[in-house]
Amino acid sequence: MAVAAMAGYAFARIRFPGQNALFLVVLLGLLIPSEVTIVPLFQMFHGLGLTDTHWPLIVVPVLGAPSVLAAASMTALPVLVVFVLAQRQFIEGLAHTGLKG
Repeated sequence: MAVAAMAGYAFARIRFPGQNALFLVVLLGLLIPSEVTIVPLFQMFHGLGLTDTHWPLIVVPVLGAPSVLAAASMTALPVLVVFVLAQRQFIEGLAHTGLKG
């Protein structure tokens, strides 16, 4: 979740070259079902010699599909927070001016 929060913050606040293309790749990663990646992940971890360790159980959830979905969700989070706060200020401003019944 921490990796997803940092990636979401970077996509939402920091402007860098290729940001839109990289975010598109992240969103396209959501289209791949996790079941399709089981055999390639096993082959990759077997090639690295990590099949009988706990590392695949740590690395896959941190950098895998759940992390991609959380990063995409957290990209929109700062925008939503600013929108909600702006709406709140607008409504409170109307209440203070007497326009709200």
